[in-house]
Amino acid sequence: DLNRFIKRQNVPSELSNRLREYFHQTEHLRLSIHQSTLLESMSPSLQAEVSWSINQRWLGQVWFLEGAPMGFLVQLSRQMQAMVFAPLEIPPPGSLYIIHRGLIIYGARVLGAGAVFGEDTCVLSNAALHTPYVARALSYVDI
Repeated sequence: DLNRFIKRQNVPSELSNRLREYFHQTEHLRLSIHQSTLLESMSPSLQAEVSWSINQRWLGQVWFLEGAPMGFLVQLSRQMQAMVFAPLEIPPPGSLYIIHRGLIIYGARVLGAGAVFGEDTCVLSNAALHTPYVARALSYVDI
């Protein structure tokens, strides 16, 4: 239990508040981890079908996946991982991100639910062509 941990470890009050807020805001992440465990216990065909059912609306936000073969999209949906970034955290470059909840500043734009960023690292093999922007969470962000 978090409160017992905070008390036993004598965590300072300000940090304790941030920890409680983090665990409150990351409920979606813990649910996603539980769902992944359930998926792993399914047959491969059920895993694929359920993964696609869950993730197809998010993958539909990615412009360069339009018209991609269904088998590829299903496999991609199985590789998607939920992540949470706290305010001011920087998502590591080199991945494709689809925002589920929260706000990210990326370049001069504020991105919200359904927005995609990092696609240049997936499409362009030449790193010199990648955008120089760094993303930063403005709030808790579910990816």
